[in-house]
Amino acid sequence: MLEQLSNALVFSAFYTAAKLGKAELADVTVDVYNPANTKIVTAAAATAVGGGLYQYTLGAGSVATEGSYKAIFKTGDATVDVKELPALWVVGTAGIENLVPSGTLADSVWDELLAGHVTPDSAGLYVKSTYTLLYGPGSTEYQIKAQTGGAVPIENAHVWITSTNDPSAAIRWEGITNASGYACKIGIGTAGFWYDPTQTGYIWVAHPSYVFAMPTTWVTGVGGLTKTITGTAVAGGTRPTVTEALAELRLRLNDVDEGAYTPADLLSCLNAEYMRQQMLLRCYIQTESVALAMGVHTYDSHPIFEPIEVSLSGDILAMRSFGDMGVSLETWNQSANDTPTEWMRTQGSFIRVHPTPDATGTLIVHGYGVAAKLTSGNDQPLGLPAGFDWAAWMDGAEMEARKRRAQYSGNAGVIALLLDWVKLWVEKARASVKGGG
Repeated sequence: MLEQLSNALVFSAFYTAAKLGKAELADVTVDVYNPANTKIVTAAAATAVGGGLYQYTLGAGSVATEGSYKAIFKTGDATVDVKELPALWVVGTAGIENLVPSGTLADSVWDELLAGHVTPDSAGLYVKSTYTLLYGPGSTEYQIKAQTGGAVPIENAHVWITSTNDPSAAIRWEGITNASGYACKIGIGTAGFWYDPTQTGYIWVAHPSYVFAMPTTWVTGVGGLTKTITGTAVAGGTRPTVTEALAELRLRLNDVDEGAYTPADLLSCLNAEYMRQQMLLRCYIQTESVALAMGVHTYDSHPIFEPIEVSLSGDILAMRSFGDMGVSLETWNQSANDTPTEWMRTQGSFIRVHPTPDATGTLIVHGYGVAAKLTSGNDQPLGLPAGFDWAAWMDGAEMEARKRRAQYSGNAGVIALLLDWVKLWVEKARASVKGGG
């Protein structure tokens, strides 16, 4: 066996009797010779491992010279097949001194700069290309931070960069701000992006509770590696309160005296349209914590209706979908329980993780969701983007209210009385025909 200098050597020997392992030998000793064939250990007691196997460890301090270290195991037992057995270690020769631990070798490979991976069709160039695709083109890493005028970080802001002054143009990079206000690539979770210096980019930011001057033009690198963008909280009156929305809706429905709809009736219609608009516009990004249970693979992320990122213990799970290589219910069902590393959206707000968890934990789900329902008169619809055409919300709520009119309004009672009168009239008419009157 091979080893390097200054490492302990474990010599082993296997004793047999009638070709079977001979255990419980009490008198096994060891002599050890160094590369100069000088005996450095005499009759040291060996340790019984079991089943006929015995071993002796030569301390690292005795392994100071390159070459062959020999050991002879000895016993006086008359029943063993062979009383003396040799063992050998070769230390520091034939290039052994150049061997490095596997971890060190792996580090030297993975720590190589991406700029060094240029060979066509090589794995390194593929990794570099994939990294560029995920984080953006360029040679310098930059960051974007969203905050208030008081330097308070703004979380869950949607940030994207285009090469032209058009928010609908091809997106060069896209992310979501974290709790510290820094934009992170969706699905990656790490703040920052790569771009070439002195390139002009147009930064767009959207948030349900803040407005930003858009776009922000940034020549990368000018003013530092971080671009800070300030958002202003939406002021009261910019968005209608529930009280204002209810008043407008009653005017539209010609029900100012509340004879047809109760406040609860109209609030239900407002909330129904409020939720529909959020789902239609996909404008409200939120984070939900979902308790992970052992042996359970499917979870409901409501009120998030379209998950876009899932993490566990700080690690981003790989997003998968049916049709991806190796992804099917059959293969996932057959996998042993373990720590989840992948996820897919099944239906609606439900997600499935893989492998099925073998321990409890907490999933962090990030995605498009719906804000809490409006309840009090001062509530404002913060789940819709600033600048949204509020007439669209009122139009939808009015349509919803008119669909429910027979159910909610006093007309329902009138219609019920009318139906009872018609039924009575029909019964009397039938009786008159039968009686001949």
